[in-house]
Amino acid sequence: MSPDDLAVQTHKWDGKLVSVRLNCFYADVSEFRCMGSGTGRVDFRSFDPPGEQVKIENKCGSLSTAMSRNECKVTVQFRYEGHTTLSSNTLFGNINLVRAAANLGMIVSK
Repeated sequence: MSPDDLAVQTHKWDGKLVSVRLNCFYADVSEFRCMGSGTGRVDFRSFDPPGEQVKIENKCGSLSTAMSRNECKVTVQFRYEGHTTLSSNTLFGNINLVRAAANLGMIVSK
């Protein structure tokens, strides 16, 4: 799956394990946000393995950092639970927020 696929409103992936390469950053305590180049976003409460989560916490503290540093671009695996659309007044239009089961992601590669 490509990051652009997350921007498409579909239930094609409901309940399925998906793997996608995203730019991730540490937004706040127990809050990680991951985006591709399009308008799809996935929020996570935590990542496995814990060592990979610590790397994101320490090296990727903002969206601009996540988009510019290679160590913030990771392949994340998660169970797709659905999506909602967030209204946005930006140039990119609305954002599709994908829900990951239990808000948990597994970083499988960098």
